[in-house]
Amino acid sequence: MMTTLTLDQAINNCTPIECSMPSIEVSNRYKIISTKNVLQKAIEDGWKIFETYKSGKKITSQHFVLMTHDVILNNDVVSKHSIPFICLTNSHNGKNSFKYVLGYYSFVNNIKIFTEDAYMENCIVNHKKDNETDALKKLNQTKIYFRSFFDTLKTFQNKFLSENETKTFELYVNKISNKTITIDYNKENSLWFISNMIHIQLRKNFKSNMIFSQKIWKAMCASLIFDEDNLKSFLINNE
Repeated sequence: MMTTLTLDQAINNCTPIECSMPSIEVSNRYKIISTKNVLQKAIEDGWKIFETYKSGKKITSQHFVLMTHDVILNNDVVSKHSIPFICLTNSHNGKNSFKYVLGYYSFVNNIKIFTEDAYMENCIVNHKKDNETDALKKLNQTKIYFRSFFDTLKTFQNKFLSENETKTFELYVNKISNKTITIDYNKENSLWFISNMIHIQLRKNFKSNMIFSQKIWKAMCASLIFDEDNLKSFLINNE
């Protein structure tokens, strides 16, 4: 089961959420977009925080807030063992974007699978042009992607890789992870099953997992488009 956090609990776990001043390294055009202020309004709009992470010790460092929404929690279609979520990513050092990434959390396997950035249009907040109102508006717009996300999962669950395609996935994963894993071919293993098994085998810290997972998502999408030869060319030769 998922335990939600209050805003105060989230801040205690991840102090950069409360940052109110940008790094001295950024230009005068850089505007602070407060994660705390966005989250305060988001909670009023039905969003629920359940995990937080940070990638550095500085108060301005990149941080991540995982949220889901009442429309998801109250949806009978959603499994009690897994849930889609939105990851808010922000920093105040001028090095990392403020953006939202759609993900999937399996409570049973304790894995998080992320979609690539291109999956959701217009989900990057510009620190020089946008403000906190724009950030909140874009967050609430992400709810429209939950339905298409479920449809995409069904597509992955109904896609079965050939033996050659499975080998291509294995080569690709070993290449981008710098580890050696084996993906045993089974004609009854769906693309979604294979993706879950890959994430279970290659557990990483949060930020590394997010980057890796987004590459796997891109590979899954490619497998829906390309034939065996072109899939290998796209994944292995162009990475």
